Amino acid sequence: MSARRWMVLGVWWCSGWVLMLTPALGLDLFVHHPRDGQVVFGSVEVRLEVLEDAPIRDIVIRLDGQEVKKLTAEPFLTTVDVGEENRGHVLEIIATDVEGASVTRTIVTGRIEVHFELDLGLQQLYVTIDSNAQASKQLSREDFQVLDDKVPQDLVTFEDGNAPFTAALLVDSSRSMVGRPLASALAGARAFVAGMRPLDEAAVLVFSDRLQARTPFTADPEAVAEQVARVEASGGTAVYDHLYLALEQISRRQGRQVVILLSDGIDVESVLSLQDVEWKARRSQALIYWIRPRGQIEEGSSFFSFWRGAEQYAEDLKAFEQLVEGTGGRILEVDHIDRAGELLAEILAELRSQYVLGYYPTRDLDDGAWHTVDVKARGLSLRHRQGYFDESP
Repeated sequence: MSARRWMVLGVWWCSGWVLMLTPALGLDLFVHHPRDGQVVFGSVEVRLEVLEDAPIRDIVIRLDGQEVKKLTAEPFLTTVDVGEENRGHVLEIIATDVEGASVTRTIVTGRIEVHFELDLGLQQLYVTIDSNAQASKQLSREDFQVLDDKVPQDLVTFEDGNAPFTAALLVDSSRSMVGRPLASALAGARAFVAGMRPLDEAAVLVFSDRLQARTPFTADPEAVAEQVARVEASGGTAVYDHLYLALEQISRRQGRQVVILLSDGIDVESVLSLQDVEWKARRSQALIYWIRPRGQIEEGSSFFSFWRGAEQYAEDLKAFEQLVEGTGGRILEVDHIDRAGELLAEILAELRSQYVLGYYPTRDLDDGAWHTVDVKARGLSLRHRQGYFDESP
């Protein structure tokens, strides 16, 4: 145990100064996030504040008995991955100063109380009204009809666009994005996060021919800005590799899932093929949006490389369009990529106008086959995922 520190105080007493010894304030540690009893999943922000007389040597964070992080300088802010299992965790945080004094704080997180579980294949559909916005505001559960392989289904859940969502924003940082385009795209991503509502979360993945930066899933636009501040545009474009990664990351999150791809280029560098991404996307419930420069398909028809000719590039781009639209998302085109922030705001507004429909298929065959889905409502033009593979997770 370290010696207790004291400080000298001068006190005016009976027309004279009297020197007194009093204990120093010493080392103290405050845990602002997470809180005791809070239910946490995935990447969790740990935000700390230290009061000390001597400089801090380090802060050690232990998760369920294992050391996971060590901080040595301010700001005392980091993330810890607690996994996706519904269980409580013990976070033990030990701060030690250069004089050897230490203080420990323990946070015990909670779990969602589950009274019973059903192992059923709930299918969720995110439905967007493509036209007649006024009519869409008046829709109720009874206005929707869901057909699974042409068989009518009973809805068990029904929510409007206020349902929380988790988004993965994929921002292209290849050499063609140098300067204002990349800066504008990242500013748009930050504005997207700032415009979210409580319980919404987003992660930003900045990529070229490699992953240049990745934020945790967060609702803090300042955390996003800090994580991507030092990214510089360079290298080629590997869309397929990083879209697959985003789909994999978001599949571990709960609730409504959205992937937004912002890229001004054609895939050249990916190790994975379009077929690999298609396989992943068709087994995901995520919507995919693609923001791209106007005329990109025409550009792709004349592009070629050592391993793919112009015809193959054109075919892949067309197939990629179909993949995006098949998820219930859409393609948004812009004249200049540095205006992408406007389209990100448009996507955010669209998410607020969606309906979330859930049902258990009446024929749960677990046959691994593709099952088509159709949704009807008052003769309106609707956009939604076109089907799913009926297979066990």
